[in-house]
Amino acid sequence: MLVRTGHQHRAINSRRAGPPHSKTLAAMKVYDIRDPQDRIFAFEIENLGVGRRGVCRIVERIPGAKVTRRPKFLSWFREAEFCEFTVDGESFAAEEPWGDNSRYWIGPKPPRWVAQAEKVRDAFANI
Repeated sequence: MLVRTGHQHRAINSRRAGPPHSKTLAAMKVYDIRDPQDRIFAFEIENLGVGRRGVCRIVERIPGAKVTRRPKFLSWFREAEFCEFTVDGESFAAEEPWGDNSRYWIGPKPPRWVAQAEKVRDAFANI
């Protein structure tokens, strides 16, 4: 489409790239926590942009995962551990240490290395 402004004509692109309300998410920053053998057994993510319920929604996308406990009403005020889930039979938890941290800790329950930890970590790193 051409628009006349004074003595000049300016081309205006009337087509947009992508759907009008599409949103591209940046990759989530993951902070690995390693055991003495240098294996990733847990990780942390920044909680800015992903709330407690958002963590559960990401977990639900992991093949073989089942959320067993979701955040309660006003969970940020009432509980540090807010999501429990299993992946291929191994128990995991998500928590916000000290209740006012800028990161969520996600790992096996009890904390130790399990093979499924990498699967969980990759789900968060690749959104």
